[in-house]
Amino acid sequence: MPIPAGITREDVLQALGALDDGTPHDFGPPTRYEVFHDRRRYPPKAAIGLAASRVLGRPLTHNDFSGGQAGDQANSRLRQLGFLIVPRGPLAADARWLVRPGDRVRRQDIPGAYGGAPRGGIEPTGRTRNVFIFSEPEKAHRHSYGFDGWAAPDLFHYTGEGLSGDQQFTYGNKAVLDHAAEGRALRVFRARPPWATYLGEFEVDSGEPFRLADSPGVDGLVRQVIVFRLRPRGAHVTGGLGAAPDVPVPGVSPVPAENAATEAHAIPVEESHAGSFIVQPTGEPIEFVRREAALVSRYMAWLTRQGHTSGRHRIAIKGELAVLLTDLYDETSRELIEAKASSSRSSVRSGLGQLLDYARYVDHDRRALLLPSLPRPNLVDLLTQYGCSCIWETRPGHFARRDP
Repeated sequence: MPIPAGITREDVLQALGALDDGTPHDFGPPTRYEVFHDRRRYPPKAAIGLAASRVLGRPLTHNDFSGGQAGDQANSRLRQLGFLIVPRGPLAADARWLVRPGDRVRRQDIPGAYGGAPRGGIEPTGRTRNVFIFSEPEKAHRHSYGFDGWAAPDLFHYTGEGLSGDQQFTYGNKAVLDHAAEGRALRVFRARPPWATYLGEFEVDSGEPFRLADSPGVDGLVRQVIVFRLRPRGAHVTGGLGAAPDVPVPGVSPVPAENAATEAHAIPVEESHAGSFIVQPTGEPIEFVRREAALVSRYMAWLTRQGHTSGRHRIAIKGELAVLLTDLYDETSRELIEAKASSSRSSVRSGLGQLLDYARYVDHDRRALLLPSLPRPNLVDLLTQYGCSCIWETRPGHFARRDP
């Protein structure tokens, strides 16, 4: 007879409890597969047979149904109810993988059965040749590094591990990058605690295994993160994950995935610049951002009164997921300008670094740091030593400068 409809996950859990209590049944030991739950193994047919008691008023017998994988057999029904089916006995390193794309299982049962830790986003296993990846965009966004999603129908982006500081190619990140060389299967899950849906087996893209991007860490400081580019190997599901989100990096704009060149383009400065509150990729507080935007607007107005035109540049860098936006460019004098809301040492050093970075890509004759007041002499000397002018506001809307 077929397995009756109406058996629920709770019915199976009660059956597993009955097996733990030694409830007698007429099912023999499993021959090929077992149910794995809470770090214990159970015979699949016995689990379904006892679980049918609520629906039928009696348990099924071993002759009533099959324990196989296909159709309405025991293993298939158990998978539909979110149970993990594993090969019988201790798993060898090359144990057959039985979870199918689209299967939803309890997150904690996966490392329990195959190895790995129960909570990490990337879990290389010591017991079997697998590296498990758990994508949980909701959690990633809370931790300010959510790049996960489908960049193309056959390309999945996954943010590496590390909540603060630059992400490094160690432990989990190294395991993902080196999975093929180490003979490990890369298995991706969409996590929705306490559940995880198996998307399928993936591999890092052979031509471009990862990209680097800027993103704030949990400490609020901008750092460099690794965004792995993963290709499915065979059958897979989307897991309900949408398109890979734009890079949520303050002060930069997303670069299209197909942009393969490093180039800088002149663009107009928006009239609403002072209200846009563009956050620079330095982790500056929002009040600093407002003050910088207002300072830039006043300097633009001053340039206009001098008969100058101004704009800014959008810099796309090959191999990165974001573009840089310069603060200002004096088109008349061909001067590249970076603004800071403070004339402190840390602000001057930060602004100088940004200027020197932008200067590698923007064609210019001069470069300058725009400040709200004249900094200390040794900081002006620092700027001029690196070929940068210092521009400061003497009174609202009026500016002076010192050149190298």
